[in-house]
Order: sequence, then C-alpha cells, then structure tokens
Amino acid sequence: MTKRGKDHLAELPVDRGRVEAHKRRMLAEIRGQWLRERREGLGLTQAQLAKSISVGARLVSRIERGDLDGVRIGILRAHAAALGAELSVSSVVGDARTRIG
Repeated sequence: MTKRGKDHLAELPVDRGRVEAHKRRMLAEIRGQWLRERREGLGLTQAQLAKSISVGARLVSRIERGDLDGVRIGILRAHAAALGAELSVSSVVGDARTRIG
C-alpha cells in the first residue's frame, strides 16, 4: 500500500466501541473453543459436564460459545474446575490488570 493509501486509512473514522465489542466477542469465542476442546479431550459430553456441575447442557453450550452474559462466577468456577482448570477474574483499567478472584 502506498503512503498516500495508509494516510487515507488513518483519516477514516473508527468507532472504538464497535472495535472493542468485536474484540471481546472474538476473545470469548477463542476461550469457548478452548473449553470445548478441553471437555472433548477429557471424553465428556456437554450433558455429562452439565450434570457434574448441576446445570443444564444448554448453559454449558452457551459458555463454550463465549456467551457469558448473566452467567454466575460460581458456575464458571465449577465449569473450569470440572475441566481441571482454575478460573481467574481480573479487573482491567487501561494497561493495568489486577486479579480480583
């Protein structure tokens, strides 16, 4: 791309909110994919995992898709523990990250 082309792209308006929302969705999908692969690697179905943590299989499916809206932290902890993992919760402000749970 020519310098002029790069300058033109730099002048285009960017909706930071949309960019951040897209980034969050992509990260959620990647994490959900890891959860699914881990569950499958352990030889568990969604129904088996759900039963082991006392939730419905639809919730396990939502979590694996990265749809975490309204999912309680305790359920996420149980989900991670059932897969041999630990849930870590952090607060991020700018470049500063603080583990809070």
